[in-house]
Amino acid sequence: MYKIFSVVGVTAAGKDHAADHINKKFKIKRIPTVTSREPRKNEKATICISKDEYEKLVKLGEFFEYTEFDGNYYGKLKKDINKHIRKDHALYQLTIKLLPKRGIRNIL
Repeated sequence: MYKIFSVVGVTAAGKDHAADHINKKFKIKRIPTVTSREPRKNEKATICISKDEYEKLVKLGEFFEYTEFDGNYYGKLKKDINKHIRKDHALYQLTIKLLPKRGIRNIL
């Protein structure tokens, strides 16, 4: 059975660097992120679509998970997750928001 491995962190925490290292060393492919923002230079494992197209996919229930950040949508499509784990192990990269200084205590 194939597994999904996660790289989780806040923005600019080094998730891309960690994911690149894992891919190079273990040949585990990333599940692509789908976003409504403009593409960045040299970007890997990201699919950029329009907000209208994104919202249509949300209404159709095509996303496993999604969020809105800084006016743009980010998420993973169910079909991309299924496609990757049918072939091999997969790497799921997820950005989380910063917690307030005492946030972890509030959660626990």
